[in-house]
Amino acid sequence: MNIKNRIGLIVYVHSVKQTRFLKKYGILDYVSKRMHYAVLYVDADDAEKIVTLLKKQKIVRTVEKSPLVELSASFANNQSLDDDDE
Repeated sequence: MNIKNRIGLIVYVHSVKQTRFLKKYGILDYVSKRMHYAVLYVDADDAEKIVTLLKKQKIVRTVEKSPLVELSASFANNQSLDDDDE
């Protein structure tokens, strides 16, 4: 089994009704009706190409890459809040 790296894209749209077309670009995970955005997961290799394609669409306002990839997942050096009291 081959696991592909995926990256999250936050796609801000003008109308929530038209977010169904995003399914052809990747996996549509979440749609916020109040904030007018959708979370879309795409392959990391094709991310730049998909971002340029999405920005050309009329219903898309902006596209941002999820900052989750840049965050450190290592919690070994973090101190707990209880250690500060001593």
